[in-house]
Amino acid sequence: MFDKVKIILLFGVVSLFADITYESARSISGPFLYHLGASASLVSIIGGIGEFLGYSLRLIFGYISDKVRKYWLMTICGYFLGLFSLPFMGFSNGWEFAFLLLMTERFGKALRSPSRDTLISFSAKKVGYGKGFAIHEALDQIGSVVGPFLISFVLAKYDYRSSFYALFIPATISFVFLILARSIYSREIGEPRKENKINSDDLRGKSTKRENEKMEVRAGSIIYQKDSGSKKVSFILFLIFSALTLSGVPNFQIISVSFINSGLPDEKIPLMFSLAMIADALSAIPLGILFDNLKKRQNKILFFCLMPVLSILSLFLIFYFKWNISGTLLWGIYIGMTESSMRSAVALFTEEEKRGTGFGLFHMIFGISGLISGLIFAELYGKNEMLFIPLLLQVGSLVAIVMLYLYTLLSRD
Repeated sequence: MFDKVKIILLFGVVSLFADITYESARSISGPFLYHLGASASLVSIIGGIGEFLGYSLRLIFGYISDKVRKYWLMTICGYFLGLFSLPFMGFSNGWEFAFLLLMTERFGKALRSPSRDTLISFSAKKVGYGKGFAIHEALDQIGSVVGPFLISFVLAKYDYRSSFYALFIPATISFVFLILARSIYSREIGEPRKENKINSDDLRGKSTKRENEKMEVRAGSIIYQKDSGSKKVSFILFLIFSALTLSGVPNFQIISVSFINSGLPDEKIPLMFSLAMIADALSAIPLGILFDNLKKRQNKILFFCLMPVLSILSLFLIFYFKWNISGTLLWGIYIGMTESSMRSAVALFTEEEKRGTGFGLFHMIFGISGLISGLIFAELYGKNEMLFIPLLLQVGSLVAIVMLYLYTLLSRD
């Protein structure tokens, strides 16, 4: 068991330095594109396309990884593309090349995420899935906070190009630990392989038990079908809510451009992103616990009314009142809810045997909504009616939550 904990810790260290690389670049990519000549609208669109690629393709790559079972190959290739594309942004002389590198990073993240999570789940089988992923996520969050904080000091002393060059250091460290994890994984756990087929003796030995279970299955089939059907409708309504609220929240790229235009020094922008990640990390766990402690499903549903409120407040504070710190904190709490409570809701509204598909659909909605958000803020940035459509989307998401709440009451789901 100790060796499996060691492997999980190694994966955590890989993610720690990878997130120092990713989130550092994310915190300065918007202003960098802006300084390279991209308009505020274009920066928003680029951020939206990145979200679309980073999340929507996970469903496809997750399916492919299960079919070919080349989990390590897809993990290593994904990390290589994601880690080493970002430092090369320092060589960009125009926004077009920087855009290509950003999309390469997003593609790499989509490629490696399903396979990496699968490998972690294999390692965590004896340790406990919850504990295994918690260890990994804790180290991952440290990187997302530390990275932008450190890059702000590099940017204050040097410039954007030097800041991207500096990312070669955490990127290389992350990749070295990944190769080390690969070596130890192969020695201690072995290569992932398909489950052994059940032989004929096993089938004959279990035939009596299966026959006995048939009557129980038939007896409960009507109840099961009703429960499964109501969960399906509930999940569809939740996906509608997710699409609406996520489409009405801005990405950090356009937020960072707003910071520039409000007079915030460039070196302070990564600190703002680090502040958002701190709010994300500190809020995700207590909000997740609060969600679990709400015993009635109807109360869990009403809990999500908080998300549109957070989004609307952060929009007004950042774009209208220029209260950057307060708005950034609320934006970070919103992101924390997407990473904890919204994922918990996917489990709440899906059957166990369909949960993988449920998460895949949720990630696809997440990616599509990110693209729509980027297009919306690209079109409206700087206009008086900028927040009108996002406000309508958040109100629409509240309507979807009310519909889900009423459906749950009526169906007793």
